[in-house]
Amino acid sequence: MGRFIVACALCLSSQAFASDFILNHSGRLLDANDKPVNGSVNLTITLTSLKEGADANAWTDDFTVNTFDGVYAITLGDTIAGHKALTPASVSGDKWISVSIGGEELLPRLKLASVASAISAENADNASKLGGQALADLDARYAP
Repeated sequence: MGRFIVACALCLSSQAFASDFILNHSGRLLDANDKPVNGSVNLTITLTSLKEGADANAWTDDFTVNTFDGVYAITLGDTIAGHKALTPASVSGDKWISVSIGGEELLPRLKLASVASAISAENADNASKLGGQALADLDARYAP
């Protein structure tokens, strides 16, 4: 289909989806002549810990999008729509998003922003400092 350019926007959400975590992703696809691509396009989205190269532990899912003026929007982790669930490990640490069409990766990969990485806050790295106690079981000075 020629050269594609993709611009991405990611938003974290914890709406009423079957999966605990979702990421909203949107982009714009342009052809080799910088004209917007319109119609149905098959995308593979990958969340990887590598800025470049293959990652056997990457989260990957396939989507069919309908573009208008080259713009598409999808929800990563929406298991109700039949897609693969996201987990804290899917987005913990440094992660990059990769978009591929027909096996061709659109480069460069884009690094996920801190908002998406905040998913891992649910499983705080320093939770052991609570001594295994639930927040509700702590002294009233510390619990809401």
